[in-house]
Amino acid sequence: MVKYLMMGLAATVLAAGCSGDQAPAPDGRAETAPGLADSTSTPSTVGEEGTLVTDAADVNQTLGVYTAGEAAPAYVVDSNRRAVYLLEGDVEGRGCQDACLRDWAPVMPPTGTPTTDGELAPVLVDIVRRPDGTEQMTYNGHPLYHYVGDQRVGDTTGHMVEDAWGTWYLVTPQGTAVGEKVGPMPDEPGGSPDRDPAG
Repeated sequence: MVKYLMMGLAATVLAAGCSGDQAPAPDGRAETAPGLADSTSTPSTVGEEGTLVTDAADVNQTLGVYTAGEAAPAYVVDSNRRAVYLLEGDVEGRGCQDACLRDWAPVMPPTGTPTTDGELAPVLVDIVRRPDGTEQMTYNGHPLYHYVGDQRVGDTTGHMVEDAWGTWYLVTPQGTAVGEKVGPMPDEPGGSPDRDPAG
């Protein structure tokens, strides 16, 4: 009888030693192997207190209009209310390449068709292919950019900046540079009118 009890005990110890089950974590939760973090979350381009995260990917589904008040001009923003800019004379992104991209990030299109809110003309929104093969959103034919100097929602530090690539402007809801003469919302894309000398 003792012999059978000893054999049973040895079998139990052997089975426990060969088991591949992991011990539960001290708090009772199952442990997750390193490197298996949730990959479904995507970083936001707006951080705490509205601070813009400039190194996040630009995936902007909607263009809208933003204004700081009745006396301030309205201008186009992305879905995170971040100002977008045009470069005077730029065509299909050819005006801003290489070193220019350190300060001016092309506004990338979303997956699917770009959209606008009710204050913008959807017909003016389009996508062009840049010289490097990437895609960029346009409004009224103007390739759109973010400026690295804008750190918070409402910042417009890129407006009327003059650098080695030209002059940069905020974009009106009509698709022209802020400071130019603007008229009724156009039905089709068209050229920008002459700049208002008083603007």
